[in-house]
Amino acid sequence: MLWPDEVRPPEFGFLDAQAPQTRPQEQAMAAQLVESLSADTFDPARYRDTYRDALLELIDAKLAGRETTVPAPRGEDPAVVDLATALQASIDSARANRREAR
Repeated sequence: MLWPDEVRPPEFGFLDAQAPQTRPQEQAMAAQLVESLSADTFDPARYRDTYRDALLELIDAKLAGRETTVPAPRGEDPAVVDLATALQASIDSARANRREAR
């Protein structure tokens, strides 16, 4: 919070008269884009919370005494140990390809 004597006018270079101004056509297109992307009303039934569903399923399984397993991590390649190793292998491969091209 600032006291009135602490407030000063903004002096930024991009706020001067030489700053690019939007044309009416650009403003109309932007308004059209916003209108086309916005829905009239929000309908939560259109969306599904799959994480919550999976969590509730897990809780129900635990309560029922069924066996549960931990799912395997998604998107991980067991052949890649770490990022630095993968990057070094990529660099070495690119160098080898350049030598063969010569």
